[in-house]
Amino acid sequence: MGNAIRRWADVFGRVEQTFLVVLLLVMVGLASLQILLRILFSSGIIWGDVALRHLVLWVGLVGAVLATRQSRHIAIDVLPRVLKGRTAVFLGIFTDFFSAFVAILLTRAGLTFVRDEFLSHATTFLGIPGWVLAVIFPLAFSTIAFHFSLNGLVKLTMLGEPDR
Repeated sequence: MGNAIRRWADVFGRVEQTFLVVLLLVMVGLASLQILLRILFSSGIIWGDVALRHLVLWVGLVGAVLATRQSRHIAIDVLPRVLKGRTAVFLGIFTDFFSAFVAILLTRAGLTFVRDEFLSHATTFLGIPGWVLAVIFPLAFSTIAFHFSLNGLVKLTMLGEPDR
């Protein structure tokens, strides 16, 4: 069971990493083009700076998704360092599922934000609707909830293993 969960997590992780690399390449390319245009022609792409701000947000949230997948997110881990064996595993299961619950609440808030952006009919650069760029919030937080849940399930499978 644990191996199947890990395989699924690896497949999703590869997709997320590829998406992050594409976002980073676009962001670096656009920023470099903006710099060159400003130096050489004293001008730039009108919508470039706004696009870069949105790309930074997307890269940050996709990076948070990857950090969660790899359990490298920011955590206060005083108790796991002190506790050993099954107690530490139980604590890890609790924190993973609680974190997934919080991420689900943030997903819900993100969906509300996207709905409000949709209803406002606001547009951003190049006439792109604001809700299209805001969709990263529910997408990222739901994926973070998914990874926390997978991490919790993997720890659940550890309960069947003998103590080390």
